[in-house]
Amino acid sequence: QPVCRWQRQLTQAQELLHKKEAEAATCKQAVVTLRDSLKKEQARVEELQGELASLNQQLQDALTKERRKSEASAEDNGSVWFFMLHLRTLIICKCLKI
Repeated sequence: QPVCRWQRQLTQAQELLHKKEAEAATCKQAVVTLRDSLKKEQARVEELQGELASLNQQLQDALTKERRKSEASAEDNGSVWFFMLHLRTLIICKCLKI
């Protein structure tokens, strides 16, 4: 009787050990899968960061270009306004015969 009981307990312990080993193998596989997914996501994040940096540079270049065009336009407008003022002054002087 005692040998049977010990043998049954040993069999149960072995079965439990096999079950736990199978669970551990499943967990290890899950960790490997998650690690691979994480690496892919990190690579995608780096790719997106590169794209974002490129887009930010393009935006900065476009803003700089527009600012320069605006400044040039303002300078041109200033020249036109100066010419118009000068012309108006000449006309007034002619009318007043100064």
